[in-house]
Amino acid sequence: MRESCVYVQDFNNWVKKGRGKGRYEAYSPWITTQDCHSHTARFRVPCKRLNRLIHCLSNGERLACLALEWNPRVVEIREQFPLAPIDTLDICSELNLIHPHVQGKNIVMTTDFLVTLLDEEGNESLYAFQVKENDAELDKPRVNAKLTIEQKYWERKGIPWSVVLSSNMKGPRYDNLLFLARYRNTDLTNYSQCMLDFKRLLSEYPHIKLCDLGEVCPNFFGKRYATVCEPVLFLVAHQKLSFDMEHELVLNAPVGEFKCLQ
Repeated sequence: MRESCVYVQDFNNWVKKGRGKGRYEAYSPWITTQDCHSHTARFRVPCKRLNRLIHCLSNGERLACLALEWNPRVVEIREQFPLAPIDTLDICSELNLIHPHVQGKNIVMTTDFLVTLLDEEGNESLYAFQVKENDAELDKPRVNAKLTIEQKYWERKGIPWSVVLSSNMKGPRYDNLLFLARYRNTDLTNYSQCMLDFKRLLSEYPHIKLCDLGEVCPNFFGKRYATVCEPVLFLVAHQKLSFDMEHELVLNAPVGEFKCLQ
């Protein structure tokens, strides 16, 4: 199995331990990377803006997490969120479906992400989704049945739910999110200096790509940064500068393509 399972009979004990409970930075996922017994990829993704580590049990979940964290409307991420067995068992009875089980024992179902969004008026709304690899996975009878149960669960709660395919999470946007993550999770303590240095680069080398700055002007900032392009990368990662990240890799963008957001 991709992840460790918890039997329905143990649900209350896990809740008492705080699993699946808490809000914002105090949230504790139902399943953590330490609980996962498989050899598949799993990640603890630092989300400094949300002040906690997000436990992702696949590369697709990691990419989805990075995209969520980048979205300023997202104010809370609850990953590996447990579905109350009393509801999932009732749904199975209603729809005449077999409840997910292991060795004949029913297990607690989870949703990959329950997200809290904030609109312009300051109102919160919830959105839940499951990450699957591709359309072929959705055609598997066991997967399809579990998704049907999950869809009905959130429908009863009045919360929008969908399936997100990791096969669609590719291209420059996701490559940029992965690359910028380490800069994003480092405090931008020298914002003013970075912005001044970016403007210096902009005035003297607007047509030079970030990846070429090291050859064109390797000592432009002396020993202030590890690389010449670092001030730009920090500002982009902290969303102080923007560029067309949907269609271009950040290192391939000329200095002049970056625009101030503040």
